[in-house]
Amino acid sequence: MTQLTEYYKIIQRFTSLYAGEGDDELALQAVNAITPLAEKGNHCIGDAYLDGNGVDKDWNKAREWYQKGAEAGDVMSKLVLAGCYKSGIGGEKDYAEAMKLYRQIASRRNLYGKYNHEISVAQHEIGKMYINGQGVESDIRQAFDWIRLAAENGNIAAENALNNKKFRDFKR
Repeated sequence: MTQLTEYYKIIQRFTSLYAGEGDDELALQAVNAITPLAEKGNHCIGDAYLDGNGVDKDWNKAREWYQKGAEAGDVMSKLVLAGCYKSGIGGEKDYAEAMKLYRQIASRRNLYGKYNHEISVAQHEIGKMYINGQGVESDIRQAFDWIRLAAENGNIAAENALNNKKFRDFKR
């Protein structure tokens, strides 16, 4: 999978480069070249459909590709899919499903180091969902604990969130 991931990164840069210059035909060729490989799971095709990068923008297809990647174990696909569920991109909002996916990522201690960014984003998102009562009962203490954990893992947005007045009563 590592070799495929490197290949995807190269194709993603290629797609972004040509789509950015307005050469949608070359970007479409790049997307078509990696589509069979993406069946094995990666977020690059989902990103192309989400942004309309070389293909027509189609949030439903983007969500389908993120689902395929998540099922294949791609952490970034799972993270973006959780965001799709939380925001209703490509389908109905489903806070419970978003929370489930974020928790799966956040609980993967064996991924620390390689996927620290993705883990800290998931932890921060869990904290925000507790603040807003999205899919869970609003719980400021839980929110603080998750956001603090994300900040400890280097998430700058989480570090900034700790300055929120809602958290002033909690020890840091």
